[in-house]
Amino acid sequence: MFGLGFEDQKFSRVADFYDGKTVFVTGAAGFIGAILLETLLRCCPGIKSIYILLRSKKNVQPEARKEQIFDKKVWKQELLYI
Repeated sequence: MFGLGFEDQKFSRVADFYDGKTVFVTGAAGFIGAILLETLLRCCPGIKSIYILLRSKKNVQPEARKEQIFDKKVWKQELLYI
């Protein structure tokens, strides 16, 4: 209904808002958090820094959980478009 221009305009405003800012994300190891992180990285190239808070869970240390985040399917699909 709105066409591609409307969507581009919405993403542009979001990207403009985050331009030069630092973002702190909790829950990045979960499904929604991983999608949020991927969307910020893909749609907001002007973000200065993104920090994620990870905790140990079920005897898995934060460093290993970070690796699990980037092994999720959402990242694999994104690589197909690059």
